[in-house]
Amino acid sequence: MRKYLIVMLLLSALLATSCKETNGPAVPGSMGNTYELVVVCTDKVWDGPVGDTIRSFFGQNDTTMLMIEPLYKLLHINRATLDKNRMFNFSKSILIVEVTPGSEAKGGTQKDLWAKPQRVFTLTGPTTESVVDLFGKYKDQMLKSYYEIEKEKLNVYYLSALNRDVIKKVGEKFGYTFNITTGFRIAKNYDDFMWLRSETDKTSTDFLIYNEDYVSENQLSPGYIVLKRNLMTQQYVPATIEGSYAKVSDEFPVSSKEVSLNGLYAVESRGAWDCEGDYMGGTFLNYTIVDTVNNKILTIDSFVYAPSKEKRVFMMQLEAMISSIRRWVSDEAKL
Repeated sequence: MRKYLIVMLLLSALLATSCKETNGPAVPGSMGNTYELVVVCTDKVWDGPVGDTIRSFFGQNDTTMLMIEPLYKLLHINRATLDKNRMFNFSKSILIVEVTPGSEAKGGTQKDLWAKPQRVFTLTGPTTESVVDLFGKYKDQMLKSYYEIEKEKLNVYYLSALNRDVIKKVGEKFGYTFNITTGFRIAKNYDDFMWLRSETDKTSTDFLIYNEDYVSENQLSPGYIVLKRNLMTQQYVPATIEGSYAKVSDEFPVSSKEVSLNGLYAVESRGAWDCEGDYMGGTFLNYTIVDTVNNKILTIDSFVYAPSKEKRVFMMQLEAMISSIRRWVSDEAKL
């Protein structure tokens, strides 16, 4: 808690630089680490069945990760702390829980209440049991809303750190582009394929972008998506040992679902990757998108290599960038 308070105090000193001018009062930019949720309730509520229910849900393991990583890291404060220390008002994700005898059992959400972007959920009930029931009713909605705000917050930050040259080259090549930050470089570039990398001594975050003519709905099937990814990585993504290459892991299931990606129909696939003939591995997130304008199937695949490190935050950073996908227009290059 002390470390968090120090960080929040330092950040709050910079609020003036992150406020956005509107017709009314300036709205400060929200704060908070990725996958951090501030829970506001009394110590009694936090230490009882309501707190147990909240911790059990938001603290559950993300099954798409190879390591044990919770969905959210929770910071508990009481209402007096929220009211007296204004810096907590600027947290991007807040859950307020109140057990008040005689009150009506109700839940609701507020957008950008004290900061932007921000989501504040409030659950109020007359008894512990009623609040636990309310949480069960709203938990999926809360998780989805908090998840979306992570991407929105990251993309606000990315606007000040864009690699416009790479964004332009992706857009000119594929007809679509997305927010790509300054750490990324083009590692390989062929007719229908581009590999973007951002590396440190210990980690690598990557995008594979490729397209092909749309000839059949089978190209959107989970089996074909995995097959296509394996073909592309075998051809273009070698591992450290000669003759080895990256591939979708056979040891972990791949989950797939249809999604709307900034208005575009896509199939989202999540899973693990490893190497044929090497010991590297990690997680990946793949979006296979229907490009109706050009009658193409466009794929944006992201993956992380970070041995012994938690990967969930890395993957959210990549997902947030992809979520900004848009048609390329030449005027964007002038911005």
